[in-house]
Amino acid sequence: MQCDISTAKSTIIQRNKPVILVDTCALIDIIRIPHRLNIKISHLEGAKEIFKKVAKMELSIVLNKYS
Repeated sequence: MQCDISTAKSTIIQRNKPVILVDTCALIDIIRIPHRLNIKISHLEGAKEIFKKVAKMELSIVLNKYS
């Protein structure tokens, strides 16, 4: 969902759940994980937990569209 800052603020306050603020470099790192030689299973498990929480609306991820 793309929204302005005041809508994002209202949504975050209403949900009252943790928020992760990431930049585009972090997303690129997540995409590249399967292609790394030194991948640890704990990294994949952590990413899976984040996606589960987002799907259940227990966590919000905020991206800066200008980064």
